[in-house]
Amino acid sequence: LRIVQQLTKTSAPRLQLLFSGDASDKQALERMINAQNLTDGVAWWDASERMTRQAIAAADFLLRTTIEAPGHPMRLSGPNYGTLPIVPINGHGSDTIRELDIADHTGNGFLFKGADPEGLMAAIDRAMAFYQLPARVVNRQIHRIMTQSAITLDQYATANPYMTLY
Repeated sequence: LRIVQQLTKTSAPRLQLLFSGDASDKQALERMINAQNLTDGVAWWDASERMTRQAIAAADFLLRTTIEAPGHPMRLSGPNYGTLPIVPINGHGSDTIRELDIADHTGNGFLFKGADPEGLMAAIDRAMAFYQLPARVVNRQIHRIMTQSAITLDQYATANPYMTLY
């Protein structure tokens, strides 16, 4: 809750957050939004996979949880669209998402430790700082990430080693 408040009320530039999940998540989020008067900048997304992919493609960042299955298509699709994931180091994202390193032209997202708010905020701060860089630097990295992701994060390429195993 503290992070949502901080991101929507005090961050510069001010962020808008779009959440998605099951019915219990939606109810909890709606209670939080109403209790904290966060209606400007926070919304719930309850749409088809096709529409969700469009929303991911339109976003700059994709915050993923540790609850998802490894190789979850929504997590894998972010970098393909140039949407940079923010994922926990110890979650399922750490198998395919690497910390962005502009100097070495490596990585495709931003990692944080565990579920503590400070770690998450540090990853969000690094993500926001990335977009403050000159447009040519950002565009070069996004192009690299999209190109590499088309090869390495393809769901069939990801599943292929498992298919040969069985």
